[in-house]
Amino acid sequence: MVSRRAVVLGAPALLALAGTAGCSLDRASATGAAGSSSTAGRVAVVPAGSRASSTTSTASGATSTASGTPTTAVGPSPTSASTAAADASWAARSATLTDRLADFSVPAKVALGVALVDGTTGRSFAWHGTQRFDTASIVKVDILATLLLDAQDAHRGLSSTELALAQSMIRYSDNNAATALWDRIAEVSGLAAANRRLGLTSTTGGPSGYWGETRTTPRDQVRLIGQLASQEVVHHGHQALTLMTQVTPAQRWGVTSAARHGETVAVKNGWLPRSTLDYRWVINSIGRITGDGTDIRLAVLSRGHATMAAGVDVVEDLAALSRRTLGL
Repeated sequence: MVSRRAVVLGAPALLALAGTAGCSLDRASATGAAGSSSTAGRVAVVPAGSRASSTTSTASGATSTASGTPTTAVGPSPTSASTAAADASWAARSATLTDRLADFSVPAKVALGVALVDGTTGRSFAWHGTQRFDTASIVKVDILATLLLDAQDAHRGLSSTELALAQSMIRYSDNNAATALWDRIAEVSGLAAANRRLGLTSTTGGPSGYWGETRTTPRDQVRLIGQLASQEVVHHGHQALTLMTQVTPAQRWGVTSAARHGETVAVKNGWLPRSTLDYRWVINSIGRITGDGTDIRLAVLSRGHATMAAGVDVVEDLAALSRRTLGL
């Protein structure tokens, strides 16, 4: 009897993948493809970053009224002007990135979504940022965030057992560890409660308890990384990010392609041949890149790849392209 959280790969050639760490197993389904394919056209959401300062400064020189009373001429402060210039520059670079992503060549069945936040300024970029994708194993970060919130609410740290399971789940993408922690957080209901607190408004737990079939958006995933970084809601979010910096080398692809020498990368990837997509691949990567003056939260989600290798190449190309074009 197959566990209701196990993955049943309907194609014999894929059965060997069932034990592969990180490939959150997929259950056979008679339903249609999960989610619609990426629509044609260019979609960018580019909110401006920090707004112009309300502080004013005195312009050079003084004037006087007809009565001789001295007055000062007040103009835009240097801070206001520089912020406006930075906002305009970000908007221009975002428009360029939108064009390049729209022109990026992929097979017709492939759907893509990108979201990025510059943690140093708060400026953000998204392309198909609200399109929903299956998470595969990136949901393991959300499971750990939920576990940390549960422990926080109980005024305790993670137990030795929970910590060991979390280490296996994040560092090695161990599916059995993920299922054990999925049970501990009360599965879909526990994840939903945590996501309301985290502000992940478009993330829903997998149907019938299949954690690998959780649905999410690029925007929600960069928000999750931001919540872990800020530690405002998840007070020990650094524990999750630290484990993400310790992912086994074989799984350190994806977002890491956007990093430069000497920078620190926290990453979690997901990969899954999806039965509802004729066993085409879901390939996702989320993470954070930090360094001197750098704090990038990035999510690249995708589906419909003919092979895992092809999907990884696309995700890495988009991650590197996004940072490069935005000038971060």
